[in-house]
Amino acid sequence: MQLLAALEQRLGLDCRLEVDSNAAVVAEYRYGGGRGSMRLLGVTVGTGLGGGVIIEGALLRYTGECAGDVGHIILDPKGRRCSCGAQGCLEALVCSAALSERVAGRPVRDVVTSAKRGDQLAMAALADTARWLGLGLASLSPLFAPDRIVVGGGVAAAGDLLLEPTRASYRTHASPEFRNVQVVGSSFDGWEGMVGAASLVLDPLE
Repeated sequence: MQLLAALEQRLGLDCRLEVDSNAAVVAEYRYGGGRGSMRLLGVTVGTGLGGGVIIEGALLRYTGECAGDVGHIILDPKGRRCSCGAQGCLEALVCSAALSERVAGRPVRDVVTSAKRGDQLAMAALADTARWLGLGLASLSPLFAPDRIVVGGGVAAAGDLLLEPTRASYRTHASPEFRNVQVVGSSFDGWEGMVGAASLVLDPLE
């Protein structure tokens, strides 16, 4: 808590620290695609993959004051090396760097823009990313038993070009118990963490 004390001393204000993935799922739960959910799993796909879980209005605090490092389940032991040191983690297969590599190093923003214009290579790269994301979400579902899953973050700016193949992959790989879980996109354009963090200062969830 040294950081919290330092911030409060420097700013002269009461401050609150929260895990970014928790803040993002709070925004979705309160104002976004997670409204009305009793068991919400939220993931943000960008430079990495973070996740948060809200069960009956309370944040799940497990490892690291959050739901744990959900991006580090291993999907492909022969897959891309992850920043954590393992190989083939969900995060390593769907992050912005992985998407960029699928199109010869083009920036993610360019990939998304090109895909929306019908660029076949960019669309295929998003579809491949979505295939892994759907598999990962299907693998996480028995752990958290969500009734809804919200996908946000920078890569999710691709909208249905990412979400539709993600849903298809999810339905293919999920067990019958979870096959009909809704997979929806964020409407915050990457700002869900900021929105959730601000809301927790004004109105703590717990």
